[in-house]
Parts: sequence; structure tokens; C-alpha cells
Amino acid sequence: MTALYRKYRPQGFDDVVGQEAVVRTLTNAIEHDQVRQAYLFAGPRGTGKTSMARILPKALNCAGTPGPSPSPDKICHVCTAIANGTSLDVVEMDAASQRGIDDIREIRERVVLQPVEGRFKVYILDEAHQLTDAAWNALLKLIEEPPPHLLFVFCTTDLGKVIPTVRSRCQTFVFQRPRLPELVTLLRFSSTSRASSVSWSREMKRSSSGWSSSSSMPASATPASSTTASRRPMTS
Repeated sequence: MTALYRKYRPQGFDDVVGQEAVVRTLTNAIEHDQVRQAYLFAGPRGTGKTSMARILPKALNCAGTPGPSPSPDKICHVCTAIANGTSLDVVEMDAASQRGIDDIREIRERVVLQPVEGRFKVYILDEAHQLTDAAWNALLKLIEEPPPHLLFVFCTTDLGKVIPTVRSRCQTFVFQRPRLPELVTLLRFSSTSRASSVSWSREMKRSSSGWSSSSSMPASATPASSTTASRRPMTS
């Protein structure tokens, strides 16, 4: 069973709840071709940092748009691969376990490669505050003088532990916990979606049951539920 936080994870800027200032700044940057090559997303757990870090490369690399767009189509092969974690151009690292200088050296060796499908190669480092000082220092040169196709997004729950020399070279966004009305809106959307799914499941079971019963009838008979059983549900 898919965890709820994954099932309802925002897939585009228009799905994000409670981070209007961050969304507005990023979408304006994309629209005016002013995207930075190093971002630092800071804030408590569950505020959408990783989700936003995945939406950004969709906006930059979407195959359904002629160029970077704040409105990626979310359904092209590039957006789908990013959502599924299988994109070759979006690399996610957990700095809690990949925190040493050897891990950063591996990044430095890879960044010279051009993107495979998209326009940008994006590295997302989660729990970035857990990188060692040596690892940060190894990253500094890349952050200062990145190749044109390279973009970093560092996510952290402890901004104070990110070394000042890195913070000064990144555009920093502080994510806030959603307000109560925003959470209510999100919960209503989630509960409505879940109710629709449950309703579908029950309808399909009833249809399947009716079809099974009718299959034992003589060929000349017309099952009363045939219309219902053959009707395809409309997707929302």
C-alpha cells in the first residue's frame, strides 16, 4: 500500500500548500530566466522541502514545454521519471548516510556529463547539514563555478549547521509549517480523493459480481446488469 504522504505528494507548484512565498519566487525566477544554480531549502520536517526540490527540475526539464516553465505538464516521460525517482538527470542523495568527501568526489566526477534527457542536471542533497566540513569544502568550488547545466538543491532541517561559506553562495528559502486553514483544505482534498477511490473499488466489485453471475446464464438470455458491468468509470 502506498504511504499517504507519497500518494498525495505535490507534483507541481500549483499543488503546494502553505509555501506561497517560495512558490512565487521560484516561478518568477523560471519565467524570467533567473534560476539560481544553488538553492538551500530549510525548515521543519514535513513542510515540503523535498517535494519542492523535485518540482523544480520538472519545471526546468519538462518535455511537454518548449523550455523551462513554472507549469510542467506532470505527465511527460521526464516528469514521470522524476516523480518515480528514476530520472537520470535528477540525483537524490541522503547526506545522513552519504556525507563524506568520497561521496562528493563522486559528484565532482559526474557533473561534467551533460544531461541525458532534460536541460539541467539537478542534485538534491537531503539532510545536507549532516555533510562533513571536508565534504562541504569539496563542494564549494562547484557551487561557486558550476557548469551551465548543473543545479544544486540542499535540503536541511537545521540551517544553523550549514557552514556560512555555503549559505552565502545559495539562495535560501525557509519553509514554514502550514497554517490550520491550509491543512484543512489539504485534508479535505485527500479525504475526497480517498472517498472516490473507495467508491470506485466498491462499484467495480459490484460490477464484477454481477458479471460473474450473468456468465452462468444461457447464451440467449440478456443479463440485466450487462450495461452497468460494461460501463467504464470516468476518471477525474
